[in-house]
Amino acid sequence: MKLITTDIKGCVTYVNEVAESLTGWSLKETLGQADDRRKSREAGFNGHLVKPVDYDHLLELLTKLTSGSETRV
Repeated sequence: MKLITTDIKGCVTYVNEVAESLTGWSLKETLGQADDRRKSREAGFNGHLVKPVDYDHLLELLTKLTSGSETRV
């Protein structure tokens, strides 16, 4: 039984009812997030955050941006 499948790029292509119940994410929501991230990159943003913001992810992003070692994250 497949719970979640992804394409070669790692984008979710299928979420069954069990996976949706366990994660709280529907297929429509997972597709939207990937599309939002793509749009952010295409618009030239250095990172993409979602609400509620994950503190560790925010700290990692800020560290990369302020270290000067990476101009894009």
